[in-house]
Amino acid sequence: MLLDFWAHWCGPCRYTFPKLIRWHEQYKNKGLVILGLTDYFGHGEGRTMTQAEELDYLRKFKKLNKLPYGFVVADSKVNDINYGVTAIPSSFLIDRRGNLRFIASNASEPELSRLEMMIPKLLNEPAENKTETAASVKN
Repeated sequence: MLLDFWAHWCGPCRYTFPKLIRWHEQYKNKGLVILGLTDYFGHGEGRTMTQAEELDYLRKFKKLNKLPYGFVVADSKVNDINYGVTAIPSSFLIDRRGNLRFIASNASEPELSRLEMMIPKLLNEPAENKTETAASVKN
């Protein structure tokens, strides 16, 4: 699972879109799920928006930018707080066991390259450790 915290008004966030699209296409059949997490900000296209208007705007934004992965839109900062997000974009790579394995805290090329190298590594790891499975069967 790759959780990508972003905003529609964030230039560095938009910079990462081509990589996220490529990773989605390359690894979706191998188990990678990408979710873009954003918040309601109350504005878009230079004007104030209600949540319903902003949600409609985000649907159009997703289509216009050809973003094939799912979005989550939060109406509070609880996700940001729980993950310690203080800047966007921020990406969190979680392995098949649910362990957080990598955090990319910006859109720099070195940071995105390290993230890109981690994806196939984690996808090639088993969901469970065989010794853990054997031990739990014996008990």
